[in-house]
Amino acid sequence: MAEPKKLKLIEAFNATKGFRSMAMQSGYEKIDSDRVLERYFAPVIYALYGDSVKSFSMTTTVFDFKSYLATVTTQQISGSFEPLTEPSSAIVPFSGFENKTAIEDAHQALTQLGGDPGSIEDILDRSFSTKRAITPLKPPSFGPKKT
Repeated sequence: MAEPKKLKLIEAFNATKGFRSMAMQSGYEKIDSDRVLERYFAPVIYALYGDSVKSFSMTTTVFDFKSYLATVTTQQISGSFEPLTEPSSAIVPFSGFENKTAIEDAHQALTQLGGDPGSIEDILDRSFSTKRAITPLKPPSFGPKKT
């Protein structure tokens, strides 16, 4: 069996810990035994002069192994952690992930952090066996027009 992939795990955010840099907040964080959060930052706008970053995109994905859903939230923040935009969220079923590695990595992280998400084989079998083609909605029909 292959060695587990090395993942960056972080302890749960605790307000009493004080300031935390982006590096300290990036990685996988356990929410409870069924859910794990992945957070990362990407530079968006650099300063006109110098190498400082003026704007980051923060992406947070909560993988819920009980409901087989992931909530992906993005927000633009300044280099000093001030929000520049309102957060934007989307809920994605595990079956909507083209790359299963994201789910496998989140499962591994939750397991290493002490969670109990169940067997990865069972999760992938269940969540991907229900994948269906998206069917467009039909317009409503109200019957013949009365005169």
